[in-house]
Amino acid sequence: MKTHQTGNSENPYHAYLLKIWQEYELERPNRSWRFSLEDAHTGIRRGFSDLDALLIYLQDLVMPHPDTAE
Repeated sequence: MKTHQTGNSENPYHAYLLKIWQEYELERPNRSWRFSLEDAHTGIRRGFSDLDALLIYLQDLVMPHPDTAE
């Protein structure tokens, strides 16, 4: 499922502010890492609940897709 526009040759430059922090609940001893990316051009911010989701988003952004590759 795509939630963003993928990168292409028309816009080969991307700039983001990456924020990383830990959240925890008093009832649970484990802490969870959280991530957000803020697009420096648009100000749009996207949140990620785990590292895998962030990495998938970034890979999807920069890797060509079979349906859009020339």
